[in-house]
Amino acid sequence: KALLEDHNVQGLIVGGPGGTKDDFLKGEYLDYRLRKMILAVLDTSYAGREGLRELVDKASDILQDVRLIEEKKLVTRFLKEVNSADGLAVYSVKDVLEALQKGSVETVLVSEDLEWIHIKLVCAKCGSIREANIPRSNYIQEKQKLISTPCENCGSLEFEVSEQDFIEYLADQAYLSGANVEVISSRSEEGAILKSFGGLAALLRYR
Repeated sequence: KALLEDHNVQGLIVGGPGGTKDDFLKGEYLDYRLRKMILAVLDTSYAGREGLRELVDKASDILQDVRLIEEKKLVTRFLKEVNSADGLAVYSVKDVLEALQKGSVETVLVSEDLEWIHIKLVCAKCGSIREANIPRSNYIQEKQKLISTPCENCGSLEFEVSEQDFIEYLADQAYLSGANVEVISSRSEEGAILKSFGGLAALLRYR
């Protein structure tokens, strides 16, 4: 019960040596709702930590399939929403970040191949802040343009510069508004679809 209440359980994989796992399943150890979530029962040669490592190795293909199914559901839902007149979905860096700031995002969908950097410049003289999100391929040139452009408030060219991977920045912004972030594999059909929308989208709670 505590597992269901404290965690978003998507599925269970049970493993163990010999009849240990079978005894566990026959006993009244699992809530009936968790029993319905069992994805596989696997044999392991060991118990304890060694057995857990072995179980994770054996279950890797199963876990990957489960993840791909979840990604398909998310991208399918996004396509349905974005093609609806009043659909609860947006895409593009600008629209997703604006929705995060409004607190209207339920889930951010981001391609694992989205190679961007978030840069923040703070004017050393007046404290004015300038931020930008730049593809890694253009980063050096675009960063140079930013730090070569005088502060709009005081004209200073002295800045404190900080950089952050864009997906990490998204995760921080999502945390502040209570949204989830789902990184979508680029190797799946759903990943290719998301990349066609710029590699970034969001499912909304409301508009």
